[in-house]
Amino acid sequence: YYQVAPDQLYITLENFYSITKQLKKIIFLTVDELNDVNIDIQNPQCNVTKIKKIPNFKALAVQEQTDVFEIFAQYIKNQHHTYKLLIACHSVETLEYIQSKFATCQIKLNKINNYHEINKTYNIAILQINNSFSTESTIIVTEDDLLGTMPTTSISDIISYTIDLNIGDIVIHKDYGIGKIAKLETIKVLDNYHDFLKIEYYNNDKLFLPVENINLITRYSNQDSNTTLDRLGSTSWQQRKTKLKNHIQKIAKELIKIEAARQLMQGTPFLPNNTYKNFCDEFAYTETIDQLQAIQDIENDLSSGKIMNRLICGDAGFGKTEVALRAAFLVAIKNYQVAVIVPTTLLCKQHFAVFTERFKNFPNIKIQQLSKIVNKHEIKKIKENISCGHTHIIIGTHAILSQDVNFFNLSLVIIDEEQQFGVKQKELLKKIKANVHVLSLSATPIPRTLHMSLCGIKNFSLIKTPPKNRLPVITYTIHYTDNTIKNAIIHEYERGGRTFYVCPQINNIKNINDNLIRLLPDIKIGIVHGQLPSHELENIMNDFLDGKFTVLLTTSIIECGLDIPHANTIIIHNADMFGLAQLYQLKGRVGRSNIKGYAYFILSDNINNISERRLEIIRSIDSINSGFALSLHDMDIRGFGNLIGEEQSGNIKDIGIELYQQMLEEELNTNNQCYKNLHHININININIRIPEHYISDIGLRMNMYKRIGNLRTKEEIDSFHIALI
Repeated sequence: YYQVAPDQLYITLENFYSITKQLKKIIFLTVDELNDVNIDIQNPQCNVTKIKKIPNFKALAVQEQTDVFEIFAQYIKNQHHTYKLLIACHSVETLEYIQSKFATCQIKLNKINNYHEINKTYNIAILQINNSFSTESTIIVTEDDLLGTMPTTSISDIISYTIDLNIGDIVIHKDYGIGKIAKLETIKVLDNYHDFLKIEYYNNDKLFLPVENINLITRYSNQDSNTTLDRLGSTSWQQRKTKLKNHIQKIAKELIKIEAARQLMQGTPFLPNNTYKNFCDEFAYTETIDQLQAIQDIENDLSSGKIMNRLICGDAGFGKTEVALRAAFLVAIKNYQVAVIVPTTLLCKQHFAVFTERFKNFPNIKIQQLSKIVNKHEIKKIKENISCGHTHIIIGTHAILSQDVNFFNLSLVIIDEEQQFGVKQKELLKKIKANVHVLSLSATPIPRTLHMSLCGIKNFSLIKTPPKNRLPVITYTIHYTDNTIKNAIIHEYERGGRTFYVCPQINNIKNINDNLIRLLPDIKIGIVHGQLPSHELENIMNDFLDGKFTVLLTTSIIECGLDIPHANTIIIHNADMFGLAQLYQLKGRVGRSNIKGYAYFILSDNINNISERRLEIIRSIDSINSGFALSLHDMDIRGFGNLIGEEQSGNIKDIGIELYQQMLEEELNTNNQCYKNLHHININININIRIPEHYISDIGLRMNMYKRIGNLRTKEEIDSFHIALI
């Protein structure tokens, strides 16, 4: 064979330039490069449009501590009248939100469908653009530069931000094991000041951890003062860690198999359309940022053609129901069926009223309820409607799960208050969940469900932004006195409100009722519990809603999702007899409007250590948006159980949720051959490394700022944190 010259096989660089010189050039630059690159504008083969960067208005607003829309409105009013403005939004919801905000500044935004329709001064559209810029005739501003970016946060980061570090905490160092944070100490190193965490170990040994390495420690689940600390230099911790790593490797392999199987499952895609947009427009409130993200998540899930399995976690009254309503609409408008499963008759009745009101302008979607409130003749007709497809949305208790309920084309199951369903009910759920979309809602998911979400078996959306003007509930943990109970009820009555009085057992009700009549003879009391006939239960609840009763004496039947805005005091008798999630759910029945709520946890005389710890957690988590944090504490205390089975005890409590999740993510990355963030890099620079006390005086807050810095991984995260720190 003859040898072929290289220039006959490959084009040379010289030839390439000679060919491209004759062609028109389109030059792509990142926005950051716009002002830095010199282009030969005399070249006739190169068309140049002058493009300029414009300010990040959100960052300016943070820096100047003013409203972003005021800054932006002033900016565009100062521009030359020949400019046209286009605001690019990522979703319908943010478009509507920005339109309403500009209306308050007397600026009307003209909605357009694409760039070529710009014909008025102020325009807005859904365009997937990430950076703002201006041309010679147009200013284009993105949603991100007005509202700030909504970074995708890893589960590890969510947990890390939720579980704070404080002086005295028991922690686990990845290399040295269990120790106790003694203090945050400033040490002079080579003429510079450096902050260190002083961590105590067995036999009073000490480890000084530089704050830039704070990501090497995580909070230990067991915060008991009698916890045995590890010995520095011992191999005990490494042996325990190796054993746990072997266990995590097995879980990681199982998770990868489950994910692969899920990717193969096909579902009917449900795409948002104009009818869906009209439904969204009828929402009476402004969505929070987290609510918008959760809505976007379910829109993406349902339109993907893959089976959705998502948990929405958010506190009582944070807008989970609206997310579920939009998911239900997307499915029902296509004539597919939706099942909304709730744990109690009261919640079923409330949801039926909410769904009926929300869908009133869409009469083609038929909604029915199935619970013991409905009479037998109606139940038979409803089941017939379900089986022939006449009913689009069925709301019910576990009655939906009975064998004689046959769906025509069920495509979405919404499980509200997921933590309330027992093992047998979940086994029945499995039979109807095959190949259908599943959306679970909970403020305090049980450890196993939370673990499945953290691992990725369920997708996960966290709604942590409270509605406007929401106030935290004031919580008191006290022993019983007549005066405390009397004053609490009178205080609520005098401000025009109502009171829940909750007791753990039905047989407590008579004695408590007699005592309340003795203390407050003029106060009207209603009594409800799960053994009442359904019609009587409904009548008493309606009377309480209408203000005919001042006090509702009840069991924990009211814990699930009930929304009674005028009831803003709750007294929980023998509170230590309730579970952690129950207490939090009960506390969530009050303070659901802009009126301050009060919760009184009355202790029994023989409270044990475990119950005392539960109440201590409730006391320490006293802010709004705490349900997720409480579930993490619950997982720390109880473990997460068998990933596939039903048991509710587990070995996660051996190390704590935070370190467990980090180790699991590292193992999943290794199995998926994704090696990012696996290496710890040390950079030693001779400078001060500390946040001064005069800038952040609170030690706990300063420690958690160090913790957040230790978890920063990308330039975007660093920029976002820098703005927050200012």
